[in-house]
Amino acid sequence: MTPESKKRLIWILLAMAMVVIVAVAAAGPLLRVYREYQARESVAEANTLLADNDLEEALEAAREAYVADPDSPDVVRTVAMVYNKLDPRQAEAFWRKCFELTDDNTDLGNWVSAAIKAGEFDSARLGLEKMKQRGLTGSAYHLYLGQVLLHDQDLNGALMEGRQALAADLPDERAHFFFVQLTQLSDDPELRQEGLDYLWGLARQRDRLGLHALRNLANSGLIDNDDRLELIRLLEAHPLADREDRLLCLQLGYEVSDANAERNLDRAEEFFDLDNPLDLIRLGRWLNRQGRYTQTLEVIPAEEAFSRKDLFLIRMDAMAQLGQWRQLEDQLRRSGAPLDEFLRQLFLARAYFETGSDSSGEIAWDRAVLEASRDAQKLWYLVQYARQLNFDDEAAAALWKLTDYPAHRQRACEELVQLYQLEYDARGMQKVLRLMVNSYPDNLSALNDWAYVNLLLQEQEPAALRAAQKVVLESRHPYLSHYVTLALAYYRMGDFQKAFETLEPLQVNWLTAPPKWRVVYAAILRANGDIASARQLLQGVDPADLLPEEIALVQGEDAKS
Repeated sequence: MTPESKKRLIWILLAMAMVVIVAVAAAGPLLRVYREYQARESVAEANTLLADNDLEEALEAAREAYVADPDSPDVVRTVAMVYNKLDPRQAEAFWRKCFELTDDNTDLGNWVSAAIKAGEFDSARLGLEKMKQRGLTGSAYHLYLGQVLLHDQDLNGALMEGRQALAADLPDERAHFFFVQLTQLSDDPELRQEGLDYLWGLARQRDRLGLHALRNLANSGLIDNDDRLELIRLLEAHPLADREDRLLCLQLGYEVSDANAERNLDRAEEFFDLDNPLDLIRLGRWLNRQGRYTQTLEVIPAEEAFSRKDLFLIRMDAMAQLGQWRQLEDQLRRSGAPLDEFLRQLFLARAYFETGSDSSGEIAWDRAVLEASRDAQKLWYLVQYARQLNFDDEAAAALWKLTDYPAHRQRACEELVQLYQLEYDARGMQKVLRLMVNSYPDNLSALNDWAYVNLLLQEQEPAALRAAQKVVLESRHPYLSHYVTLALAYYRMGDFQKAFETLEPLQVNWLTAPPKWRVVYAAILRANGDIASARQLLQGVDPADLLPEEIALVQGEDAKS
């Protein structure tokens, strides 16, 4: 190759390199623009599906948007809105991220609201502090603070905040019903009557708030026959009442003495087009809610049910409620049943168990578990179904499978703890809490529960003491449960005086505290020689509310109902 050819080749290679560099440099922004476009399209689709209440599809579209552009406020907000309806626990994290991205006051309020719904009260307190710092101390602030205080079992404090929420210039609509809820939790009959009178006063308003009050009263369980007749009159005359409200009138009509069920069914059918499958679904669900299962089977015959999964499920529910297990089994085994294999095997298992075919039931149940094993949503359905049937071992097995999914681990662990608590199984609780502490080292509530259970079992006591001290020190607002755990740690370490000094200064009416906390304090009082106070504190404590290890703290004392 001549020197001139070499020079030409070098220039060509340099030019090609420059083209590659420019292309690579341009690819980043172009890819970013494309991803942002994808995210916008998916967000628009998710919002449309959300408006249609198609939640699963909306979540899928929102997830696609989040993968494409996870730092877009619109994307994060859309994901949070979908989770508001599907899973408040997930919603809290996305609302919090949305606020961090936007610093917007509305997003801050949504974060606090979602945190309370999710039971994330430390997160709610953090958000409330930010609201206070920004001067956002209107009705919603007092409502949220009242809900936090109610969680802390401070009913008087919650009532004070509830009244302040109502006294604001523009009361949050939710504050009205929160106040009524608080009054009904009181032991004071005058306060309970005040709340009920307040709700009836709202119910006579002919606006949206009045309509919501009517709906609340109808489902309150606080009404008699005359009240039902008055509610029917008010609902039928309300200018904003829709079809669901007319059906609510019929529901109340079923509950009135000497109700005419056939006449009510005829009136219900007037609100639906029975040739429209969607209307037929709504009517079937409504009838099942009223316990009118025979009428459900009349309006949704077997052949009609086989045309759609939702109709089939409604009919099966009615058959189950009527105890028609043999017929239900036949329907499930029939070719063309409009269910996926998971649901078919799950419901077959129930039918087999109900008819005494336990071996067939176990086989069908195992097949359902196999079908669900790689699908978190199916596993959650399996948990719910097992809990309804009191199949606690099967529910626990499904929950442990869910702990393998990082997105579902925390909720699964929390439900496992509740399940083992109901079974009086401190060892099971210990196993779950160990997983929680390892998975969520910043979760002080889990750390506190881990310490408490280990102290009950008299294991890892020095580590449990350090954990309890950490929880009280690092919590912005330590709960009474945190102080009880710390006091129990000192008690187990033999420092009875320090255990007493941890609890004695607290302004607590111990006679109304949860039984397990009363037992811990009673054990500490007894260790310090105050036998009379310990016995008084244990009066009325039911051993059924305690773990065996809690009963052992005061064995021989008056821990009985």
